[in-house]
Amino acid sequence: MAQTIASWVATAIVLAVAWLLPKYIERCVTEAARGAVDIAVGKSLADYKLNLDKQLEIHRRDLTAGMEGLRQALAIDRERYSRDYGLFATKRNEVYAETFALLEKARGAYASKFAKLLSYRDFSRSPKADLVNLANRLELISASERQRLNSLIESDDLDKARKLANNLNERDELRRANRTFMEFRNACTLNALYFSPAIDALLAQALRPLGMLSIFADEIIDEEEFKRGDAYPHVEKVDELTATIRNLMREEMQEGFRATKTIPGSDSRGA
Repeated sequence: MAQTIASWVATAIVLAVAWLLPKYIERCVTEAARGAVDIAVGKSLADYKLNLDKQLEIHRRDLTAGMEGLRQALAIDRERYSRDYGLFATKRNEVYAETFALLEKARGAYASKFAKLLSYRDFSRSPKADLVNLANRLELISASERQRLNSLIESDDLDKARKLANNLNERDELRRANRTFMEFRNACTLNALYFSPAIDALLAQALRPLGMLSIFADEIIDEEEFKRGDAYPHVEKVDELTATIRNLMREEMQEGFRATKTIPGSDSRGA
């Protein structure tokens, strides 16, 4: 009986071992395989992360280098813009000053002859020495005109010489006014690139009444019939436009000075 029980027990143990052993072996193999997979996956992930970190570092360096290059390029462009605009503003201011000075000279020269309050020199009582000095000093008279005056002085015909002196002095002044007007007109043409559209338009308007005054001046020089009152409206128009041009030029010159102090893109936050 005991042997039978022992035989059954042994048989049961063998059967249990035979049933459990494959499962144990399968479990061990599975866990080993899982561990191997975990190690392989971990190694792959580590390699991938390493490669990704390298790529990100390369991209960061490239991006930093690109940003630095862009910053330097912007700094160079800003410096060039500042220098070029400064040169332009300086030249523009010189052109404005020169052009306005010529405008004022032409305006004043014509106003002294055509405004309601006239300015002129009277030689009706001048001595002979002053007449001789005038004949030598007048610049814009012809050789024949000068010769006529000198002939009257040398012949001591001083009354006619004084009358002619008044006439020639006025011609000289009117020719000076016309010459100044021509210089102003030439300056408007040659320096047109420096004028703003508003200034350019105002200068073009000023040329018209000044042109009419030059025609009146030629009529007086040529001893044609002339009504001095016809010139008054043109003198007043020139005065009005001169004041407007002066104010606008001053504003643009001051604005240009402020612009050189604040160049676009110079904000330190963008540096």
